[in-house]
Amino acid sequence: MSENILRKIDGPYVSQALKTLPDANKGKEDFMETVIEVPVLGLVRFKCKRMTGRQGKYRYRFWTAIEAFKVEP
Repeated sequence: MSENILRKIDGPYVSQALKTLPDANKGKEDFMETVIEVPVLGLVRFKCKRMTGRQGKYRYRFWTAIEAFKVEP
């Protein structure tokens, strides 16, 4: 198993990976994976988790990246 490199990846690239996922409010799966190209690192696979936030009586869902691994060619 390779090393989790999520802490080494800049925020804009994590955001770009999360934008490739389906809408968190309409999706049925709680975990999803996506792969994007990150400069210097190459292809990176992100494991993402769907979470629920609350603000008062309202609830909203969003994706957050929990792991990232370099994809070996």
